[in-house]
Amino acid sequence: MALDGLNAAAAAAILNNAGVDDETRTRGVILSAFVPGPLGLAVPLILAQQNPAQGGLGGVPALPAPNDVVVPDVLNEPVDDAMAALMKDRLVPVQRSTYSDANAGTVVKQEPEVDTIVSLGSRVTVWVSAGPPPAGDVPPGDIDADLTDKINAAEEKLEGKIDDVNTALENKIDNVNITLAKIITKLDDIQTRPPG
Repeated sequence: MALDGLNAAAAAAILNNAGVDDETRTRGVILSAFVPGPLGLAVPLILAQQNPAQGGLGGVPALPAPNDVVVPDVLNEPVDDAMAALMKDRLVPVQRSTYSDANAGTVVKQEPEVDTIVSLGSRVTVWVSAGPPPAGDVPPGDIDADLTDKINAAEEKLEGKIDDVNTALENKIDNVNITLAKIITKLDDIQTRPPG
């Protein structure tokens, strides 16, 4: 069986950075060398998460907390200022147009609402006034209503697929954790055997 030296070197770096004890670092490097490809890099990451100094809980990996941000208030702001404020907070602005009595180019609505907590990189939709509706038979409201409905439907479908992928990945990670636990148990047995 060929050993993966790159995995071993990466494991050493990851576990040194995580501040694990020497025994854990040695186990992680050895296990990473035996597990081929990118899966071998899961070993030091799991061991680093189990490190009590890094927030691990009694052998159960600590999951990283999401990076959250509070949605800023961009209502009544000029569209350029609103977009800049959202991007400054590392959110993704999405602009829609709507007729309103507000000055053209002014944000009249936003979703999610002000002070909502969202993950970094989340979309924030702002509706920008196109001014009052023209005279005639054009109804007031969202100029892009059909397109918005289609985008929302596509987003919901995509979110469902992302949930399916996340569930599959969680199941794979659970299987890897079980396998790693078995390997660690075997290593413990090997280390505790009397020589000879």
